[in-house]
Amino acid sequence: MGALAAEAHVRLTTNTVVNAEHANRGIMSTAASKYDQYSLRSLVTELVTQCPQVTRAFLFGSRRHRTRSVRSDVDILLEVGEATRPEDVRDFAMAHCRALDFFLIEGPSARSCANGSKVSGASRRDLIRRLDAVEFWNSKSGFLTVDIDWDFQTLRGAEMIMTTLLSAQPFPSKAVAVSTLVTEGASAPPAASLHDHPLRVAAVSATATAVLIIALFESLRVAPLKERIDALSISATRLSTDSAAPSAKVSLPSPPIPDSTALDSRSSARK
Repeated sequence: MGALAAEAHVRLTTNTVVNAEHANRGIMSTAASKYDQYSLRSLVTELVTQCPQVTRAFLFGSRRHRTRSVRSDVDILLEVGEATRPEDVRDFAMAHCRALDFFLIEGPSARSCANGSKVSGASRRDLIRRLDAVEFWNSKSGFLTVDIDWDFQTLRGAEMIMTTLLSAQPFPSKAVAVSTLVTEGASAPPAASLHDHPLRVAAVSATATAVLIIALFESLRVAPLKERIDALSISATRLSTDSAAPSAKVSLPSPPIPDSTALDSRSSARK
């Protein structure tokens, strides 16, 4: 019994230490649970203590719209002073809750501290509106009364896939409004089509090159042959013309006809 009591005391002490450490990090779960439950209030309170340059905090994405799972990250926009380094905010997330994906607002844009991806709007207000982000804390009023989940769970030991924002397109999950992040008054970029597909462009280029090569080859091979045929045709035509022309007749002078009077005189004289 003494050994069992000692083992139970060690387990109780270990669980108490783990729970105390988790409480300091905003985690409200037991060692036996497969989920970690976090308090957004506790996390943000600790964040602004370590990074006093933070002035406003907004929640957006799947946690904002309650379309999340225990593997979803927690997307938070932070309005900060110029002295705040993304590395400091990222280190805070790595130490306290790996599901936190902080985006630092930089003018009309926001950049992820986790992977450096960026999203932009026409202005800061337009960026917040299009992300459908809700402000839940600021340095003047503290925590605000808003309809969000202040406590959330994550799967213990799971690797979080942080959202990547390429240009204005969200991946893999963000508010639908992000996909139309364009300057007010400008039209949205046209959707990519098969006509612009890189493979099609490469195929068209290869086909055009092949056609040019074949045409050049044919010109080098056919042109001399055609010239030879034309020359032979001209020669044949000349020969045909010469054979069809009438032969020239040579006129020889006729021998002189002797004068009969002179012959008669010569005959009389001989007699």
